[in-house]
Amino acid sequence: EFDGLRRIADAFPQIETSPLIILVDQFEEIYTLCPDTQHRDAFVANLLHAAGDRTQHVSVILTLRSDFLGETQQHLALNALISEQGYFVPMMQPEELKGAIAEPARRAGHELDPATIQLLVEQTQGRQGTLPLLQVALTRMWDGLEQGYHPLETLERIGGVGGALADEAQQLYQKLNEEERAIAPRIFVALVQVDGTSEVTRRRATKTELITSENDAPQVEAIINRFAAAKVRFLVTSFDKEQGEVVEVAHEALLRSWGQLKEWIAECRDALRQKHKIDRAAEEWARQGKPKGYLLQGRPLQDAKAFMKTHENNRVTALSRVAIEFIEKGVRKRRISQSRSLGAFLIFPLMGTILFLHFLLIERADLILSRTNDCQPDRGIKFLLNYMILTGYKYELKKINVCEESLHKINLSDATLSDSRFENANLAAANFKGARIRNSNFQGVLLVQANLENSILIDSDFGCSQDHCADLLGANLKGANLSGVDFQSAILFEANLHGSDLTNANLLGVEELKIEQFQDVTLCNTTLPSYLNVPGDRDC
Repeated sequence: EFDGLRRIADAFPQIETSPLIILVDQFEEIYTLCPDTQHRDAFVANLLHAAGDRTQHVSVILTLRSDFLGETQQHLALNALISEQGYFVPMMQPEELKGAIAEPARRAGHELDPATIQLLVEQTQGRQGTLPLLQVALTRMWDGLEQGYHPLETLERIGGVGGALADEAQQLYQKLNEEERAIAPRIFVALVQVDGTSEVTRRRATKTELITSENDAPQVEAIINRFAAAKVRFLVTSFDKEQGEVVEVAHEALLRSWGQLKEWIAECRDALRQKHKIDRAAEEWARQGKPKGYLLQGRPLQDAKAFMKTHENNRVTALSRVAIEFIEKGVRKRRISQSRSLGAFLIFPLMGTILFLHFLLIERADLILSRTNDCQPDRGIKFLLNYMILTGYKYELKKINVCEESLHKINLSDATLSDSRFENANLAAANFKGARIRNSNFQGVLLVQANLENSILIDSDFGCSQDHCADLLGANLKGANLSGVDFQSAILFEANLHGSDLTNANLLGVEELKIEQFQDVTLCNTTLPSYLNVPGDRDC
């Protein structure tokens, strides 16, 4: 069926004595540039048929980027041949790189000095895409020679090898029209991964993730094509069976050297993490066939909805079209669920009214408790928090903010309070028995006579806030897990610590502690005041 290439070769004159060699350079482009599966399969089948013919009239040589070897699994026979006959070309060694840099210049009558060559090798060694980086830098240095600049002077002026690449990217960005320049930041920012530190790395993104609406689809397509063109290759596109067309930045050097991109990332680092989290959840939902079970609910849905509204007009952090649909479907599902619950009670007007007020209060409580502004006391917060506790929502109280509030005798036993803010709050005689309070801030909080028996307080901070230190005078922490808690300078006078776990905890600066308080406490890597004479690694 796919014998066209073989028949063409057979028709060549003197084919018996002069076999045909077919060289397919950049073979990966059949996966990145050809969306038609039938065309791609026919092309590969013609090559295999002709090369496998017994006449041996045709030999085929392919060059393929190593990161596309996995794509050849779409053609099993080809994949097997590459495994048997493939030759893996290693990265050029420093001496080989020196030759590649020096010899063409020497032949052209412009020998480069050893110092310049050594500097170029050092700036490219160990980086991905070494040769394209060198190509850009050497081209700029060659242009500089014509203008009377020494190669080293040019290299310094363009900011090194990576700087040359960044300069090329900036020039290409400036050539975009106004509408495309407004969209480009969103595309590039979506192609980076920001971790908890300042590290920025490449990430792959589907083309659908980069499109926020039908209106900007042509511009997104045009920008990707411009930056992925053969002469520049700042972006690389590939095709994934499950995800469709995928885009990524070709060179890590671009992330480190392109000042414009670094500015875009710096402007929205935190928002970027949240955007990627939502986009990934949306992509997984779409990949699974958009089932209702994958939709967000509760606090994650509220956070995603708030993010969508806040960033809908932001040129960099606007969510993708798929993510917007994902959130809207989640909101619709929640409304339907609430309407059904409400409808079941419509025959009882009083019950319907109560249910309506219930949802209103919960929504209001969620809004106030999740505030992100500075500590500003709210008179109604204790009532709303008590209402949520009463109606069973205390198991979903993550990331709440009750700093500066007066919550005397509040009952939060068995509650979930991870990543919450309590600094300078009055929690005297509060009941936290059995509560799970990981990674929360209790700086300067008042917990006199509070009950924290058997609670989990891992990685929370009970140190000082402004002029106030956390006061746990006479508090009951019996059996609590206090691993990694920072009690630095807190007041723990007469606190009950029996049976608690203080692994990795910090009690430096805590005054008036007694040895009796630590008799059956677990101490491992624990920082204790020197006056106690109790080893902090006693139980390791």
